[in-house]
Amino acid sequence: MAADKSVSAKDRSRWAHSLKSSSASFGARAVELTAAVLEKSYEKGDFARAELFLHQLPALAEMTKQAFSKRGLGRPQ
Repeated sequence: MAADKSVSAKDRSRWAHSLKSSSASFGARAVELTAAVLEKSYEKGDFARAELFLHQLPALAEMTKQAFSKRGLGRPQ
């Protein structure tokens, strides 16, 4: 999942901020915290660190989906 080099650090930071806010609004804490790290990493221009955390998002999203499903939350499968 290599990052698109044509996207600016500022745009990446905005995207991460939106993800952080959205995930916080429905209680996806692991995704929220990862997005916060991404946001700060992009703000600092630390793309190597951001890349490490970016790779974690799909697994975190899946774990969140499963946790919500076990609690009867989210869309039925």
